[in-house]
Amino acid sequence: MDRMLRVVATGFLLTSPFAVLGPSTPASAALSDSDGDGKLEITSCNDLFTELDGGTSSTPKTGDYELLPADSTFDCTSGSTRSPMGYFSGSLEGNGVTLANLRVACASNLCGMFKALKPATSITNLIVNSPSVSAPTFDWVGTLAGFGGNSNSNEPITIENVTVTNMTVEGDDWVGGLIGECYSCTVTNAQLSGDVDGSHYYVGGLFGGFGNTTGVYTAPMRITGSTSSVDVTAGGYAGGFIGQAARGDYSPTEGIFNSTFNGTVTASDISGSSGRNAGGFVGILSTYNGSNH
Repeated sequence: MDRMLRVVATGFLLTSPFAVLGPSTPASAALSDSDGDGKLEITSCNDLFTELDGGTSSTPKTGDYELLPADSTFDCTSGSTRSPMGYFSGSLEGNGVTLANLRVACASNLCGMFKALKPATSITNLIVNSPSVSAPTFDWVGTLAGFGGNSNSNEPITIENVTVTNMTVEGDDWVGGLIGECYSCTVTNAQLSGDVDGSHYYVGGLFGGFGNTTGVYTAPMRITGSTSSVDVTAGGYAGGFIGQAARGDYSPTEGIFNSTFNGTVTASDISGSSGRNAGGFVGILSTYNGSNH
């Protein structure tokens, strides 16, 4: 008979089939840079999903973009749920803009605002309010992207000053509040609340999977100054921040620093011989030699 583990925490402080980066899809000539800061300006949710879509794994969408006016709200409500944008390799400066009522639904793996983020991509100063990302029977699901990074890259994805409130994210394996699985990410000042549900394994308030055990990399894996007020539910390998943290070569500069978990973690199946763990911050820690902690 399956057992259930539930972790409630308050005020705690503290591979994958994706192609190598190739040629890129250039930015649209329809956008302008009126303030001369080198970033193409996007002024609505519809424009965001139109202009940044179209990238593939071998030919991702590239460019530097910003949302304007600063500190405004983009209403993402549409007549039907949206499909994710494609693969993105560039920068998205949110300027404090709120994306409100975003609804994304998928009938395949890789589900989120973007299907996947390539190495060296950055998303900064963005608020996402009441998003729903739904792919109940599929893998790699997250608010920002389903997947991030490459197994052979030393360039991290940067997420800074990103807030996701009142979210509902649901998938099967590799499900996270930010990204389903990220091989190399640095996160600073991320604030998340809501529900993240995975019907199987590797589910976390920020990342279902964080890192990769298939090699040794120099890119840092770090979460700093962040808060997860997320209720996480999974079969197992579930954590308030990370479902599975995996790294070939840990260093003292890597980990979760000055961060707080205020949510709950519920794991419905922890009876298997492989140890389907759950924890307030991390469900399971795996190393390059295959050992689990």
